[in-house]
Amino acid sequence: VTDNLIEQWSKLDKTRGYEDDKHLHKAVCPKLIHQWMDLHTIRLPYFYGIPKIKPNKPHKMRPIVGSHSWYTTPVAITIDAMLQMFVLRVKESCRSSTEYLHQLKNNADWKNGRYQYITTGDITSLYPNIDHNMGLDCINRYLTDKINPEMRGAIVQALAFTLKNNFFIYGDKIFHQQKGTAMGSPVAPSYAILTLSVIEQAWLLSLIHI
Repeated sequence: VTDNLIEQWSKLDKTRGYEDDKHLHKAVCPKLIHQWMDLHTIRLPYFYGIPKIKPNKPHKMRPIVGSHSWYTTPVAITIDAMLQMFVLRVKESCRSSTEYLHQLKNNADWKNGRYQYITTGDITSLYPNIDHNMGLDCINRYLTDKINPEMRGAIVQALAFTLKNNFFIYGDKIFHQQKGTAMGSPVAPSYAILTLSVIEQAWLLSLIHI
């Protein structure tokens, strides 16, 4: 998996016909990619929780898996560096409340005094509910026509490797995460954002035909 990812990445600056190939090649530092792949100490992550305290509501726990030394982490960091370039293009995604307010401030309709409707929604347990096959298909569709097929295939393959090999310790037992985004993986936010972007765009297109 890692050899194929590095091989396809190294060819990006020589390919033609895909505008994002060269940008993707520059997104990852050559020295760091080999450093990330050279993980000497491998430790099983531990599963634990931190409290989510809200006024007048029952306390819940936010599950955490510290996977900084797990063997899929170097691959996940590399893929995340590659996908970040595309995440920044997702107009529906805001990295902070400040960025959201900045977008509202520069909205043309807002400036001209037109009525605006702001709606909010929440996906319950987003990460655990992204099916592997659906998520990988969404990433493949998103990257189609953006980078060459070989590089796209290497990224999807590396993502599948990361998603399907997430193990952690809870108590005195070892668990294998069978579904959902790999908890604690560095690539999880980028993976979720791009997956939801594809799903949302398909949903918006379906409304046009209603």
